[in-house]
Amino acid sequence: MGLALVSSNTASPILTRLVTELKLGKSEIGRMVVSAGVMSDMASLILIAVSPIWYDGASASTVVFVVLEWVFLIKVVRRFVDWVNEKNPEGRPMNSLHLFMTGALVMVLCAIATWVSYDGFLNAFLVGLAFQREGRLTRYLVHKINITLSLLGFPLFFCWIGIEANDPPNVHFKGPGFVASVLKFLALMIVGTVGKVSGTLLATVKIGLPLPEGIAVGLMLHINGHFHIFTAAMARGDGTITRNTFRVMLLVTIFTILYIPLIVRMIVSRARRREESLQLGLQWQDPTGDLRIMVCLQGPHNVPAIINIIELTRGAPNAGMVTVYTMDMVELTGRTAATLTLGDGMDAVTVTDEQVVEMREEITVALQAYEQESGEGLTIRRLLVLSSYEDMHEDVCNSAADAFVALVVMPFHKRQRVDGGMEDAYPRFRHVNQKVLEHASCSVGILVDRGLGRTNRGSVGSTTQQVAALFIGGGDDREALHLASRMAYHPGIKLTVIRLLPDPDAPVTLRGSTRTLIDIQEEENEMELDEQFFSQFYQRHVENGQVGYMEKFVIDGADMLAILRTLEEMYTLFIVGRGERNKSVLTAGMSDWEELQELGSIGDVLASSDFSQTASTLIIHQYNPHRKRQEQSWDDEFVFT
Repeated sequence: MGLALVSSNTASPILTRLVTELKLGKSEIGRMVVSAGVMSDMASLILIAVSPIWYDGASASTVVFVVLEWVFLIKVVRRFVDWVNEKNPEGRPMNSLHLFMTGALVMVLCAIATWVSYDGFLNAFLVGLAFQREGRLTRYLVHKINITLSLLGFPLFFCWIGIEANDPPNVHFKGPGFVASVLKFLALMIVGTVGKVSGTLLATVKIGLPLPEGIAVGLMLHINGHFHIFTAAMARGDGTITRNTFRVMLLVTIFTILYIPLIVRMIVSRARRREESLQLGLQWQDPTGDLRIMVCLQGPHNVPAIINIIELTRGAPNAGMVTVYTMDMVELTGRTAATLTLGDGMDAVTVTDEQVVEMREEITVALQAYEQESGEGLTIRRLLVLSSYEDMHEDVCNSAADAFVALVVMPFHKRQRVDGGMEDAYPRFRHVNQKVLEHASCSVGILVDRGLGRTNRGSVGSTTQQVAALFIGGGDDREALHLASRMAYHPGIKLTVIRLLPDPDAPVTLRGSTRTLIDIQEEENEMELDEQFFSQFYQRHVENGQVGYMEKFVIDGADMLAILRTLEEMYTLFIVGRGERNKSVLTAGMSDWEELQELGSIGDVLASSDFSQTASTLIIHQYNPHRKRQEQSWDDEFVFT
């Protein structure tokens, strides 16, 4: 039984630490490996704790003691732990009296087993089950126990292991003894590896994981650690195995750790090759299929609008799974840096600043309530970026790339005042938005909220929201129209597509002489793509009456502005592409009064203070790895103050 446990068990603490340090912890496969390792570790520990009862038998007094202790742990200790957590919220110093009471209680419960001749391992395991995994008191105790083990327990443990493995220097790399050791090493490696990989492949094939990743997961779950060394040492002390076999088992434990970096490198390299072959963006996604997006928040005031955007992008009630990564953007200041503490598991650090903790808790409660009400088809995951404004865009872009999202939604740096105008509430977030637009490896949307957040989420499905998608042409407009087509499947949306075309009766305005044949060819290719895309959209959504449609003929930028004015009170949400600057006769002259060039000519008008007081705007920028970067850097026109 001991050999079976050693071969099947996974050293989850070591696996979690390696996965985190090798920067695989936030990925889907990293989470899956860590979860599987924890479950394997838990099952093995249960068998180890319960096995003495099977083999040694249990007296009537022992059974009575176990039952009474279990009732006490569930009815009393767990309520006491909840009470301590309630009295010691995040961001405040832990009450020393509560800590003393908890420590004394744990010591008494763990020591009482020796008084009734009860197995100490099983008793300690039962006491640990009384402490919920989540909770400040549990994290505090685990942190302190880890410190004690690191400073005192592990040095003594490895000293004991060294004594057990010590032998007179009579090792020879030949002869029957050496051959027997090699055979034992190969047998343990082959049995453990083949068994673990075979069992893992059965599960990974069922969930659709590719074969190379399935083999990699199996090899990672074969990692050994302290539990395996302890089991081997106990077997050596009982005389079950020889000293030579014990040393072979130590070598197997070390060897299972050495190849983990190579496995992770293989996983990362394959993921990067897939990312390069993928066309990240909305246009290449099935509007009724799965969708992965990331939404960023400045604070709790963004939550209502973001919830409405998430709801609208879900599309049809029976559409594919929508996975949403919600990222809290927090500035790293001296105050927040002073409250950083070492986190547990895959969380590198934990912020204990009271304001940050309360802000994140408020956001989490609102998102969890929405997720629970939404039922199946929606998964919301929480992220935190803690950085200076100069570097915050790097964390946003890296997280979006790691999660393989198709769209990142950023909040606008301006906020609506009570009188309806827009104020510069978060001026430094403008730099973050500009940099995300420039460097993100997926499409980016900037949300200008003018009351979309005041719409009750529960009313989205029962009342009709008037949404308008403006289409001129180009990759950004195609991306915006594709997002609108997904929203069109939502029962609470009435979508109208407004196509803006050049007025055929207007005089032809000659472009500048700086246009080259390459520019002309690119423009013709874009026009062809626009016609193909819009023709497919029209046949799929407009002809069957699912989406409204109208055409507006525009002479120039001034005429465009007048047309937009006529639409401002008709819709609650505008979806528009950012658009290439100074490339359309429809927006000619509008760049002269642009205030925010990163929004494009149309987006700048829709986001201005003198536009509608009730219509929100979502400005979409399509990711295109082949698109040339703008000649002017955003750094040249934005200065931190």
